[in-house]
Amino acid sequence: MNLRNTLAMMLLSVGLCACGRNPVAEQAPLLCYVGGTMRPAVEELARRYEAATQQKVLLDFGDSGQLMIKIEQTRRGDIYVCHDPFLAGAIRKGLAVEGRTVSALNPVIVATRGNPKGITRFADLAQPGIRLVLTDAQYSTMGHIVDRMAEKVGIQGPLNSNVVSRTRGGGEAANAVVMQTADASVVWNAVAWLRKDKLDAIPIEPAIHLQQGVDAVTSATYGRINMDYVQVTAAVLKSSSAPDKARKFIEFMASEEGQKVWAQHGFSPMIPGREYRSAEGVRVNEAGRKTLLVHCGAGLRKVMDPLARQFEAAHGAQVDLSYDGSNRLLGQIKLTRRGDVFIPGDAEYVDMAIQEGLARTGTTICCFVPVILVQNGNPRNIQSPADLLKEGVRLGLGDEKAAAVGKQTVKVFALNGLERGAWEKNVVLSTPTVNELGAAIKLKTIDAAVVWSSTAADYADVSTVVPFEAARNIVSDVKGAVLSFAQEPEVAQAFLDFLSSTNVAPVFVKYGYVLRGPEKAVQ
Repeated sequence: MNLRNTLAMMLLSVGLCACGRNPVAEQAPLLCYVGGTMRPAVEELARRYEAATQQKVLLDFGDSGQLMIKIEQTRRGDIYVCHDPFLAGAIRKGLAVEGRTVSALNPVIVATRGNPKGITRFADLAQPGIRLVLTDAQYSTMGHIVDRMAEKVGIQGPLNSNVVSRTRGGGEAANAVVMQTADASVVWNAVAWLRKDKLDAIPIEPAIHLQQGVDAVTSATYGRINMDYVQVTAAVLKSSSAPDKARKFIEFMASEEGQKVWAQHGFSPMIPGREYRSAEGVRVNEAGRKTLLVHCGAGLRKVMDPLARQFEAAHGAQVDLSYDGSNRLLGQIKLTRRGDVFIPGDAEYVDMAIQEGLARTGTTICCFVPVILVQNGNPRNIQSPADLLKEGVRLGLGDEKAAAVGKQTVKVFALNGLERGAWEKNVVLSTPTVNELGAAIKLKTIDAAVVWSSTAADYADVSTVVPFEAARNIVSDVKGAVLSFAQEPEVAQAFLDFLSSTNVAPVFVKYGYVLRGPEKAVQ
C-alpha cells in the first residue's frame, strides 16, 4: 500500500469527512515526547501525518529517562516515543497504558572520516593509542551494551583504559569523534546516519552482538529487557485526553510507509514475531511498595545512586531520583508541585523552598567545597583566582541561574576581589550542572573551571586542583527537605535521616564529599 492510500484510510478512520463540521478547528494537538535519537525520524513522520490528517502533533524532545521523569511530574501528554528499556519503566510506573514497537536500533562503531586508525572490528577499540568517547552505562542503554560486548571479547581492561570521556548520550559521543577529540565511539546506527558525511561507520561482527535470553538488563524499574534487540517503541500515555487519536498516529509510525521513514533515517527494521504490542501482564509496582520521588542536585549523583539502592533494600521502598541543576529543580517543583524530597546543591535553595511553603525544615547531609579545576599539569600555570583573568584562559563555569555551583562561584569570585566584567570575558562554557565542567576539562575544551571538590575527585587522573584560600572560600551546606505535598512524608523523612546518619558517612567520604557538624568532622 502506498503512502497516499495509507493516509487516505487514516483520514476516514479519524472522521475527517464529517459533514457540516470544521475538523481542523475541532482537533486539539497531540503532545508527543520523543527521545533525542528518534527526533529526525519522528519530525518527518509528524510532518507527513499532519499534512494528510490535519492533526497537529507537538513534539517535546530530550533524554528518554528525563522525559519519563517529566511525564511523571507533569502528568501531561499523549505519546511517549523511546527505545528500550524506557517503555517498560513507563508502564511499571503507571504512566503508559499501552505501547507497540515502531522501529529498532543496532550498535555500530564510528570513526573519524577516513578511519585513520584502521579500525575494522570491535576488538580494535582496545588497541593502544585509540582515544574513545563512550556513553555512560549509568544513563545509557548503549553503555550497558558496550560493557557486555567488551566482556564477551575479554577486552574490558584495555578498552576502558582507552576511554577519555563518558557521555550521557550517543549524540555527544559521536560529536566528540566529529570534533576529533576522540578517534572512535560506539553509537546507535541512527546516530551514525545523522553524521554519515563526517564519520565512517564500521559494522560490529555478528559474533559479538548480544544474545536473546542471555544478555539482558534486569531492574525493579524495567524488569528484564533483552539487549540483543533494542526496540523503538511508542506508547499511549495514561494522561492522554485523546487516546484514540494517539493510537492513530502510533499506527502510522508502525505502518509500512512509516517503516520507510524510519529506514531512511538509519534505523533497523523490526524483527517479525518480536514486536511489542501491548502492556498486558506488566505490574505497575510490587504490592504495598512505596515510591519516593527525589529532586536531587546533579553534583550528588555518584553518591546518591548507591545510597538510594541501599535505602531501598533496607526499607522496602523505591527511590526515583530526578537530577538537574538546583535552580531548575526548584522551578520544576514550583510548576508541578510533585515529589517527596528536595536535595539541592546548596542549602539556600532549601531555604527558598521553605519560605515559599514548598518544603519543611531542612536536614543537613554534607557540604560542597568550591575548587578550581585545571588540566593535568596546570599548563596555564593557574596558581590563584586572579590567574583566571589571564588573557586566553578558557574558563568554564556553572550557570548561576541553573546550578548551585554557578551561584556560589559568583560569590567566591567577589570574595577574592574578581570583578564580574573581568572574569566574564574569559567564560567560554556555561553549564546547567557541575558534572559537565569536569568532562570539559577531561576533553581539554576548557583550561579551568570552578567545581565542587567531590566533582574534582572524579577527574583526579586527568586534572589538577587549585584550592581557594580557606578565608576566601564559601563552603555550601547540602540540605534535604521533605516537600509539603509529599505523598509519603514519613518515608521521605526516613530517607533524609538515613542520608544524615553516621552509618552512611563513610560512603560520602569514599566518593570525595566533605562532612561537618556536631557528630562529623571535615574530611
